Amino acid sequence: MNTDTAREPEHRVANRSDGLLWGFTIRDLDHAARHAIVAAHATMDARTAYDLAWEGAVLHLAEAEAAPTYRDLFIAGWKAILRDIQQGARMRGTQTENGYDEAMPRFVRYWDQKSIPSHENGIVERLALPQVLPHLTQLQLRCLAALASVGDYQAAADLIGVSYPALHGRIAHARRNFLALWFEHEEPPRIRPDRRVGSRAKPLSTRCGQGHEFTPENTLWNERLVNGRLRRTRKCRRCMSDYMAEYRARAKAAAS
Repeated sequence: MNTDTAREPEHRVANRSDGLLWGFTIRDLDHAARHAIVAAHATMDARTAYDLAWEGAVLHLAEAEAAPTYRDLFIAGWKAILRDIQQGARMRGTQTENGYDEAMPRFVRYWDQKSIPSHENGIVERLALPQVLPHLTQLQLRCLAALASVGDYQAAADLIGVSYPALHGRIAHARRNFLALWFEHEEPPRIRPDRRVGSRAKPLSTRCGQGHEFTPENTLWNERLVNGRLRRTRKCRRCMSDYMAEYRARAKAAAS
């Protein structure tokens, strides 16, 4: 918590004819509530946060057995906002430790009770798989077995002694044949890209396509959500600068 904002307001004077308990005024409570909102970094609407901080400061002022300081009022308002945030998170089954919202284990255990899965998929697989596999060629089966054993396209191609494009093409053809037979008399679903393309075990390249080194100063990371998942991609700052310079030169030439 940053308490730098919890300083005595400069407007305080000795004469407090309109004072509340312990000589504080409405203006003092207003300042304490506003400082508490800033320190709490609350995402709730400002009016709700202000009301919570105001109530916390007033209650502390009324219940104090000794003269409180302005800092005491500020902290009381700040704690009131945090208590409301924690109560809301507890009601939703989340915890806000370390600055992240995470599902509480007991909440998940109670509400995420999965129903007993159907045995239909297992029965269909045991009956249909032996009927579909014989329609694939031995070479396709060999490629599929190699990929399943090593989990990487390049490693599977090296294992059976073929090139990467050859392995990729045979597996793609085998997938299409398999789906056409599996979903016979139906329209097969669209084939999704295999996430093993570009092995995860392969280290990131140290240079861009133009040969520029990916140094911390020359690397721009871009983050975006794709189908609910966070994807990070790298861009070369020098390539971007060269492209913008070329673009401006073309625009200038076209304008002249």
